[in-house]
Amino acid sequence: HRGLPPIHFEKLTCTACHSGPMPKDAAARIQTALAHGLGIASEDRSAADAPTIYEPVFMLASEEQVTVGRLMWPSLFARLVDDTLVPIATDQLHAAMTKAEVKPTGTGLDNEQIVAILGELAAEGFANGEAVFVRDGLMWRSGQAPAPHELAKPYTWALAHDVRPAEQALGAGGCTDCHSLGAPLFFGHVGEAAAVGEPLQVLELYGGEEDEARIWGFVFIFRPLFKWYGWACVLLITIVLGSAAIAAVAPRNNHDVPPEPALDDPLKPLEKLVHVAAMLATAALAITGIGGWLIEGRVSEWMLLIHMSCSGLFLISLVAVAFVWSHRCWPGSPDYSAPRRFVFWLALLLGLVSAVSMLSAMLPVVGYGGQAVILVVHRYTGIAFVLLMVIHTILSRRVKTPAEVS
Repeated sequence: HRGLPPIHFEKLTCTACHSGPMPKDAAARIQTALAHGLGIASEDRSAADAPTIYEPVFMLASEEQVTVGRLMWPSLFARLVDDTLVPIATDQLHAAMTKAEVKPTGTGLDNEQIVAILGELAAEGFANGEAVFVRDGLMWRSGQAPAPHELAKPYTWALAHDVRPAEQALGAGGCTDCHSLGAPLFFGHVGEAAAVGEPLQVLELYGGEEDEARIWGFVFIFRPLFKWYGWACVLLITIVLGSAAIAAVAPRNNHDVPPEPALDDPLKPLEKLVHVAAMLATAALAITGIGGWLIEGRVSEWMLLIHMSCSGLFLISLVAVAFVWSHRCWPGSPDYSAPRRFVFWLALLLGLVSAVSMLSAMLPVVGYGGQAVILVVHRYTGIAFVLLMVIHTILSRRVKTPAEVS
């Protein structure tokens, strides 16, 4: 699982990626051994025969995890008793079909036939409950048009076999197996659900959000480019930090120190702009990252999407800070006092470590254990960076005074 962030193991079961056939745009109709005992008896059965079973579909295994399985819409005549469907006995149903002059053909019943059979069942009467028919997510009731009903929703059950090896697992083709604008995990379709007028979208089965999934898919189009962009920013920051480190340990002469500004030299417009951009990016990352972790114990869904989107602004603003502010905090510079310079360079170093940990997690190099370590490093360097940015902002409100020089 190299390059796979730990959040995936919280959101997906092992079987979601490793069991059943590889998902496609539309789930396939299948027959199972148990299904041969349902529907109309026949020696020659095809996947198109009743009952209608689809695989693979994604569904909830628990409140938090998605798994893979099979799906079947209920299709039966029953008595509706206290929000429960009680199947009507076969002999009683056959009698009603005979009176309604409806013969089973194996191709399904049309609306006129369903209404006729329900009329005969209603005429016979029941001790309790009313005769209904359920199919395609709809419920037919005497004297009423078919309508969606909770009891007409599809039944699902999990898959465990056949197990696919890592080379054939979901995700083996890269992140876009799931994070793309047409990924079956989100945008695959299942059957013809009359209740919605079109095939049921897979993400509806586990409560996924279509808008969120589409934005994730769109963002991942630019992910390869973002990696290059991120590592380029890391390289530029490293050059500045390395130059400052060399300047700090190298013998000093008059040429090493930038010209001394006026003691009341205010911040230049560009310095202010860069600092504001860095603070805004840091605030957005702090709210979505630290806030999400404190509130939910992790960063996921919309919080994670916003957090990742703001990281681009954070990287470029960190580069800008490194180049625009470094002259004031250069080793030996009289512009700022030693404590201020130390806070600046430490913050820049922590920002670099935070960026490297983020970008490293995107590479197919580190496995589950390493990803967990990277997450911890990213989290706590991020927290430390936020604190140092606040301190640096407070200390940088003005250039040093003559009293500070003495």
